[in-house]
Amino acid sequence: STAGIAPFGVLPDQDAGRPVLKVATGEVTTTPAATAANSTIRAVSDVTIAADGTAQGSGKVTAAGALGVNVRAMIKSIPTGQDKLLINGLFGPTAEGTLDRGDPFNLTEPYVISATYRVPGAINVPGPGAVPFTLAFKPFSFTEIVGASLPASRNSDYFCPSLTAEEVTTFRFPQGFKLLSIPDSQVLATDGVRLQVDLERKDARTVTQTYTLKIEHPRATCTPEYYAGVRASLAKMANALHEQIIYKGPKAAQ
Repeated sequence: STAGIAPFGVLPDQDAGRPVLKVATGEVTTTPAATAANSTIRAVSDVTIAADGTAQGSGKVTAAGALGVNVRAMIKSIPTGQDKLLINGLFGPTAEGTLDRGDPFNLTEPYVISATYRVPGAINVPGPGAVPFTLAFKPFSFTEIVGASLPASRNSDYFCPSLTAEEVTTFRFPQGFKLLSIPDSQVLATDGVRLQVDLERKDARTVTQTYTLKIEHPRATCTPEYYAGVRASLAKMANALHEQIIYKGPKAAQ
């Protein structure tokens, strides 16, 4: 009742899966935890690279459940008229763009935000070079979700929410550019965590990259013992998320 931007029936992360006391009976139980089915976020971006390395992009993010509450809160925290704070935070200080905030107080539908943006010098030309991870419009990091900093070990229980996150980005390269290497599609899974990476080459200069991450835990917190058992697998997922498209542009005319 005190979470002003949480839809009816949705608990924010800080309240979900937490111990509570039923005063009438004295029973100790827990609040409902988020699930992979009801806490979701999907980011779809289209990025066109110009011959000088400038990236022109558009993107839309749709979030529901606890993740929707998080995105609503993030957008609400940006002062009116200061959308550039988000654009520059995502794409760098030289980026320009516009943000459509949607309506964070419409709690009957998933929350949707969108943006158009321009990033000068987004890639190094003529290269060869790697396409940066930061060109898709998304207010989250898959690496952070998978395992944050992946410490060597943990000594106490830690927050590990269930969720589904998806990112679909289409990259379009200009005439004369060659795609030297494209990461392989793959599926990586461990106890409660599944990452699917799909790359589809549409034509000689167009690639669509899709990441789908599904996390399903019985509780909102995980134990040090659980972490020790899955850390190696989470590290493999983090490595897969760091694989990049390698390109080479035409040499400049002398």
